[in-house]
Amino acid sequence: MKNVDLIFDILDEAALIYYDNLKLDYLTALTEINKNLNFDEYDTKLSDEVIKKLEELYKPFMENNFLNEEIRLALELYTVKGLKHNNYPPATMIPDFINYLYVLIIKKLFDYGISLLDTNLGTANLLATINNHFDYELNLVGIEEDPLLLNYASAFMSLQQIPIKIYYQNILTKILDVVDVVVGEFRSFVIDDDLKIDNELYKQNIRYFPYLVIASRLENIRDDGYFIHIVDNDFFKHQDFSTFNNYLQKYGYIAGIIMLPKEVVKKEIGKSIIIGKKTQHKNDVLIVEMSGVSKEQVADATQKINLMIEKIKEE
Repeated sequence: MKNVDLIFDILDEAALIYYDNLKLDYLTALTEINKNLNFDEYDTKLSDEVIKKLEELYKPFMENNFLNEEIRLALELYTVKGLKHNNYPPATMIPDFINYLYVLIIKKLFDYGISLLDTNLGTANLLATINNHFDYELNLVGIEEDPLLLNYASAFMSLQQIPIKIYYQNILTKILDVVDVVVGEFRSFVIDDDLKIDNELYKQNIRYFPYLVIASRLENIRDDGYFIHIVDNDFFKHQDFSTFNNYLQKYGYIAGIIMLPKEVVKKEIGKSIIIGKKTQHKNDVLIVEMSGVSKEQVADATQKINLMIEKIKEE
C-alpha cells in the first residue's frame, strides 16, 4: 500500500494546487493532472512558479514504474474524495468487492481476448479493474452521458495507459460496436413518456429503465455473448418483468443470478448481479446467494460462482 499512498498524495496535492490557482473542482482537476503527466501540457493561466511546483511534485510518479493496479487503487481514494467534493452519491463508483466479482466471472468465461462495453461508464473503475486482472487483450468501450464523469473516466484510464473508446451520449442511444460482453449498473426508475427512443420495449409501453437498457444493447452483443449487470432486486418483481422476459427470450435469457450481501450494497431492497446469455439454447436460471463478506462466506460463494459459470458456458 506504500506506493498507493504515495500516488494518492501526489494526485491529491496536485488537485489542491489546481483548486487554489484555477478554482477547479476535484474531479475536473484530474483531467489537467493527466495532461501534465502524460502530455507535459499545462494550462496557460498557471504561473511558471506553479508549473515548476507541479513538476517537482510529479517527479516520484514519473521516476517509478508503478503497477496499473497501484495507480487504480490510488485513483479510487482520489475518486471517493472527488465524488464528495462534487456532490455525487458514493454509489457512483462501484465498490471493489463487486469489481472483483466481475473479474472472477469474466476470467472464468473467457481464456482469450475479448471486447467489453460498459453501458453506464461512470468513473471507469469497473473496466479498469477488469483490465488490470485479465490475462488477455481487452478492447474497451464505454458510454457516459454526464460530461464531467466522461472527462474524469478518460483521465482515469489514461493515467493507467489503458486504451478505451468512450461515447458521449444517452445510455439508450444506439451504437454500432459489437462486443463479447456488456456490463453496467442500473438504477431502478421509470423514464418519461415523452422521450423518443427507438426501442421495441418502449414501443410496448415499457418504461422501466433497466429493461430498456438491456433491450437497447442486445444488438451490440455477438451471438453466445453475455450481459452482466448490477440491478436492484425489484428488477425481478416489477410489473413489466414478464413482458421484458418474453422479449428477451427472442434473443437469449438470464442464465445466472448472484445475490449480493447486504453489507456491500447497503440498500434495503438488495442488489444482484445478473448474467445473461445471447443464445437460443435456454436452461434453468442458476442462483448463488452470497450470505456475507467473511473470508469463509466469500470462499464458499466463489466456489459456487465458479460452478455456475462452468454450467453457463456449457449451455
